[in-house]
Amino acid sequence: MTDYEFVGEKLRQKIKGLFEIIPKQKHVFIDEVRCNGCENCYIFCPGGCFTMEDGIAKATHIEDFCQECGTCAKICPTNAITYKEPEGGTGIIRRFS
Repeated sequence: MTDYEFVGEKLRQKIKGLFEIIPKQKHVFIDEVRCNGCENCYIFCPGGCFTMEDGIAKATHIEDFCQECGTCAKICPTNAITYKEPEGGTGIIRRFS
């Protein structure tokens, strides 16, 4: 695992409650066959939406923490992640204080 201070669960705990998610359809998909376990999505996702299980990325927290930036798909070296823009009228509402 990585040595970064705020990734995964630690990041989710830090940003919890800073924004609200309007229910939406799934928009991040991982092809587990193509995933090489590089951890890029786990490390660089600004919402901490990914976990690593047995060396494979899992999008386990998309519905609660996704920032809808598409970084995960852009930085995946094997194109294992597909990001589709969420349907209009759904998404995140930021309420930073």
